[in-house]
Amino acid sequence: MSAINPQLENNVAAKNESNLNTNNNSSSIFPTCCGIFCRTSKKQSATVRTTNAWSNTKEETKIEEEKEAKAMNVIEKVMSSSSSTNNSPKEENVITSEPKKQQNGEINKIKENDTNITTNEEELIFRKEDDWTEEEISRWCPNDYEKNLVKLTWSDDFDFLYELGTDIYTYIFDHTPQAKLLFVKIHRHGDKWKESADFRTQALKFVQTISYAAKNIYHMEECLQNRLYEIGEIHVKYASRGFKIEYWNIFLDAMENALTKHIASTPKLTAQERADATRVWRQLAHYIIVHMKRGYLAKEAQNKK
Repeated sequence: MSAINPQLENNVAAKNESNLNTNNNSSSIFPTCCGIFCRTSKKQSATVRTTNAWSNTKEETKIEEEKEAKAMNVIEKVMSSSSSTNNSPKEENVITSEPKKQQNGEINKIKENDTNITTNEEELIFRKEDDWTEEEISRWCPNDYEKNLVKLTWSDDFDFLYELGTDIYTYIFDHTPQAKLLFVKIHRHGDKWKESADFRTQALKFVQTISYAAKNIYHMEECLQNRLYEIGEIHVKYASRGFKIEYWNIFLDAMENALTKHIASTPKLTAQERADATRVWRQLAHYIIVHMKRGYLAKEAQNKK
């Protein structure tokens, strides 16, 4: 889809076999202190009992009994107060990496009165309201929270890029076998196309476009739109090989499928962050395809004049 980075191309033949393991940050637990008053009261009670043993008069015994009664009173009050505190709901101080949600761009507007949070991840990820028109998505402007999710879930690691590109093209070729005819070098390998260096090269070319979009998420109107438009124009030359306008939708489905799988396997995210990240990446995938498609159609119309 775009010219491959020379550094990535050099890495194609020598794909790294080791993956970096991401260590999960363990949460801190702050212990609570209790029983101080109880221990103090027990000491007082013990002192009272010891004194009673040494008392020789009824008056002294009576005084000490009164003291013991008072001490037991203190114990009962403390225990009652402690029990009441333990039974009351506790507020947990949880540190999370999730930023405070801001109002989304033109398309995604958070419902202020919607307090029901679904815990089923599939329901969170695949929502009906996540379907957008091309006009809406072409003007999409992600907020800071959404931009941060893109940054958090993207990587320029060679293995990650290769695996993502492989998933995308595997989906395309499995669902649209005739699309392999567009890639002569890949098609010539027959059933072993996935093991070929030509396939690995093409897989990396595709994800470089996604990588460019992720890196320019803060500069969408300034440079991203134009670059995607130009890539779309370039694809007109593949029409002679059988490229059809419908293939853009196949590319979109493949991107959504691969990115959803990637985010689902990201351990650092909470269920809600994972759902939000999936939605944001779906929007970015739509954004990429819409602007490439516009470039393609404009160039095609120009060539017909």
